[in-house]
Amino acid sequence: MKQQKSAPIPTLIDETTNAESDKENADLLNTYFSKQSTIYTQQHPLPTDEKAPSSFLSELYLTSQDVRDAISCIDPSNASGPDSIIPKLIKKAKKN
Repeated sequence: MKQQKSAPIPTLIDETTNAESDKENADLLNTYFSKQSTIYTQQHPLPTDEKAPSSFLSELYLTSQDVRDAISCIDPSNASGPDSIIPKLIKKAKKN
C-alpha cells in the first residue's frame, strides 16, 4: 500500500512573528497554548498518595512467547507511550 504524504503546515502568523519552518510553527503554537492557562501550584498542592500498596510483586516470570503474544496485540497506528517508543518500531523488532 502506498503511503500518502501529508501536506506541510502552512506559515503561521501572530502579531509579531511569521513562523515558516516546522520548528518555528511548533514554537509559536507552544507559546500560544501555554498562555491559555496558568497553574498556581503554591495555592493548590498536588494530592499525596495516601493509599500505598500493601503488597508488592517480588518476581515476574515471562516467556519469549508471552512477549510475542503481547507484541502481537499492539496497534502500530497508535501514538507512542511515555517511553517515546513508537508501536510500529516494536512490531518491526518482533519480526527480526
